[in-house]
Amino acid sequence: MKLVMKNESGMALLVVLAVISVLLAAALQLARTAGESAVTTGEAANRFLGREQAMAGIHLAMALLAEDGSASDIDSVQEDWARPEELARAIEAMGYDKQQMGLEITDELGKLQVNALIKQYPGREVNADQVKIWERFFETLNPGQDPVEIINCLIDWLDHRDDEAVTGLTGAESDHYLSLDIPYSCANGPFTHISEIFLVKGITEELFMPDPEEDDEEAEPVVPAEVITVHGLPADAAPQGKYGYTGKVNINTAPEEVIRALLPLSAQDQAAELVAFREEGADDDGVFTNTLDKGWVSQVIELSDKEKQAFERSIRYESDLFRVKSWRSTGNSARTGVSALIYREKDETSGKWSCRILQLTKEY
Repeated sequence: MKLVMKNESGMALLVVLAVISVLLAAALQLARTAGESAVTTGEAANRFLGREQAMAGIHLAMALLAEDGSASDIDSVQEDWARPEELARAIEAMGYDKQQMGLEITDELGKLQVNALIKQYPGREVNADQVKIWERFFETLNPGQDPVEIINCLIDWLDHRDDEAVTGLTGAESDHYLSLDIPYSCANGPFTHISEIFLVKGITEELFMPDPEEDDEEAEPVVPAEVITVHGLPADAAPQGKYGYTGKVNINTAPEEVIRALLPLSAQDQAAELVAFREEGADDDGVFTNTLDKGWVSQVIELSDKEKQAFERSIRYESDLFRVKSWRSTGNSARTGVSALIYREKDETSGKWSCRILQLTKEY
């Protein structure tokens, strides 16, 4: 297990940070020059500079992830890119105040991939393994709701057809959505943004709220974007003109709600134990008690051969798809931030790892 900021293994990263610092200084000087000529108000200039500095955080994250790719073949909550204290140290190494600049990196493949419910697009063949996972997810998320009803509606939203033949007795196609007070059509294809799931019949904000019948004052709503994603890595080669997603979730980074959905009913109560196992023994030096190599789950829970096979088909131990959020204070308690979907890839010729931005959005 590597420890990026430690003396014995951090030299390569420090060199990367030094280069980024030089480039950042040049970029900020250019930003100041452009800002002075194009922006007439101080507040607007601050926002402009804030965005440029937030983008510097995105590039810092890309450097950290590329370095991580060359150092390890797994990705987990134990690694420096996933630990807020290590990211704060990286920010300080660039000469910034960690109180005025923030960086967060999360594994997009540590979430349930809603578009993996259908094997290939365009198409209508359902992924049976994924259906079972989503059934368990909705059962534990909101016990009062029939998960089959919701999943049937999700399948009808995703599959490539729009006719009177809905999935099961509870699905919904365009005739249902066009009859609403504010009518719209069924997509009949994959989701492109997490907010779109609330367009589907049966999915409401209340679905992600704590169960009112349980007396748990500490229970908090589940944030959909933290447990569900519309992104994913491509499945094996598909026929020409088609594409799909594996749906495999990184067990090394998945939150507890997602782990419960991955586990069979007989072991769902042990999801918290898996989370605790991953984080056991962490200290200021980033030393953990347990390693998270392939198969580590069997050290914590015992599954039957059939359960283990189904579980292994649905998980992974690495990722190359990450969500990065970077923000910078811009004065008067305001801040500017950006969010980027980052894809990490290895050059097969040189063997070097690099990152590229697939999607960039303004956060604040």
